[in-house]
Parts: sequence; C-alpha cells; structure tokens
Amino acid sequence: MPSAATKGRLRLDRITKTFGALRAVDGVDLDIEAGEFIAFLGPSGCGKTTLLRIIAGFEAADSGRAALDGRELGRLPPNRRDVGLVFQNLALFPHLSVAQNVAFGLELRGHAKEAIAQEVAQALALVELGALSGRRIQQLSGGQRQRVALARALVLEPAVLLLDEPLSALDLKLRRQLQQELKALQRRTRTTFIFVTHDQEEALSMADRVAVFNHGKLEQFGSPRDLYQRPASRFVADFVGEANIRDAAQLAAFGVRPPPRSLLVIRPEDCAIGAAATSLPARREGVIETIDYIGPHARLRIGLDEAAEPWVVLIHGGAVGDLAPGARTVLGFDPARAASVPAQ
Repeated sequence: MPSAATKGRLRLDRITKTFGALRAVDGVDLDIEAGEFIAFLGPSGCGKTTLLRIIAGFEAADSGRAALDGRELGRLPPNRRDVGLVFQNLALFPHLSVAQNVAFGLELRGHAKEAIAQEVAQALALVELGALSGRRIQQLSGGQRQRVALARALVLEPAVLLLDEPLSALDLKLRRQLQQELKALQRRTRTTFIFVTHDQEEALSMADRVAVFNHGKLEQFGSPRDLYQRPASRFVADFVGEANIRDAAQLAAFGVRPPPRSLLVIRPEDCAIGAAATSLPARREGVIETIDYIGPHARLRIGLDEAAEPWVVLIHGGAVGDLAPGARTVLGFDPARAASVPAQ
C-alpha cells in the first residue's frame, strides 16, 4: 500500500453543533497535519464523538468550516470525503469471510477482481492476518476482529482514518497490546489517524498530539508532554494524569505563593516523603492516610493538619520502608517543578 503522508491535512474552523439546548461542539478550531496520530480525549458527553461524526459526514455542523487537503467537506456525503472509519462495535459482516469483509468497500467502488485480490492480500499482510483470510468472523478473537476492521478501512487508502473508541471492549492486556500495534501500523502507513478515547493513559501513550475536550470546548491541543507538564487549565491538569492542585491558602503552610489568580499543579511523582523531602524547599509534616501499591510504585495519601484535602504522593515501593497508615512523615516538593493554571 502506498504512503499516505502526502495527504490527510485536516483543518477545522469554528465548528459548532447544538442538540436543542445542548451545545455539543462549541466553536472548535483544529489544524491537523498529514500523517499525524491525533487523539480526541475527554469524558463522556464532552463532544469528541460528535466532532468525529461531523468530520465523517454523519452529522452536519450548525456553523464553521471543515476542509481536508484544502477541499471543503461542506455537504459532501460520507462516501465522498476520503475518510475511513473504525467503529466501537467494528460493524463487521458475520456471514462473510475475513477477506470478503476487507474486499467489501473495494467491490462497491468497482475495482477489478484481480486488483481486489491483491489489495486485500496487502491489507491483511499489513495487519498480520494473511493466514486467516478464509475464516469467518465468528471464528476470530476480539483482537483479530479489530485487525480485520482496520484492514477493511485501510485498504481504501483514506486520507484520514477515524477510530471511535475501537479498543474499549477489549480486556486490559489485549488492549495494551493493540495500542502498540495500532501505533506501529499508523507509523508504517503514514495515514492521518484520529482516535477517540476517554482513557487519558491510552491517549498519552499513542498520540503525537492530543485534543482535550470539556463540555463541547477544546481545552487544549498539544503533545502528551505539553498536556502533562504544561496544562492550560485546571480541567486539563486534573483530567490528564493525577495532580495536587492547590491555591494560595493551601500553599501558605509551605511558604509558597502561586502567581496571582493562579493555582499550582504538583504532580504526585514530584513529591517526596521522609528523608528525601527534607532537602526540598517546600515541606510540611503530615500523617499518612493510605498506602496503595501499584506495581513497583506506592501511592500515598497524606493529610496535613490544617488541610481538608489530602496530598497524593507517588514513590518507589521500596522507599516506603516500615511506614504504615497513621504514621507521621515529612511531605515535600519543589515549587520550581510545579505548573500553574488559571484559578477559574
């Protein structure tokens, strides 16, 4: 299959969509480069799937403009938009074989039989299913069905591939495996991918850039590192990863002042306890409320005498030592490593 990196640039200008009193998409601007892996991230009802459906042509925007490779999508029907789709339920045909499922779109386009056979073989090789081309869909595992859906979409060589939470029904181990496979597949094909998810770990591990939505608005669009280390709002700081978000009153006990009308965002891994905290510029004694072990790490909740909201600390499990809930310890952090967000 030829490279698609020369096509797939998507531009959205002030896209708005309402359903009655609900503004599902609220003036969204996005500029997506050809060959990027983009994630649309946000909680249920934030507008990410509605925006995906607008790009696909299944919903019409109330206002705004969408253009793919300079061509306005406007009122083009879905089959003329050069966009591929992989749905959450995959929508495979159970009465057809793997190869017949993949060939379906090519047949609708009137490709010659010889060409279809070659293109289907290439697509199945791409997703490592060549040996299963004759199997029925019911004979496949969940991961194999996912690959069939990808092959069926990619065989048409779309400028953009839209994926609406395609991994959400899989168990955790298989989901993580397919996350890596999907990312590698996108690198090989160089097709622009737009992946909808509510799982921030999934978005951060897979995408080149992530668009974070909340109540129809685009809160921030940037690299995973930017979103995590330089959140643009309290919502992004809280939704992307875990964070201790503190105002001036909560930081006074540490002798720390945030910028005016701002909150400080201190990530749990940037905190320390015990002897490791004594050399940090901001520190305070507190009481360990809980200790949870997550793989090699320990997640501690530490309460301060004057604070109602406990602090979350993430350290290596071995550093906990003999500490247990109820023990007093020193909590510390370096304000220079904290981000600030507007206090809204």
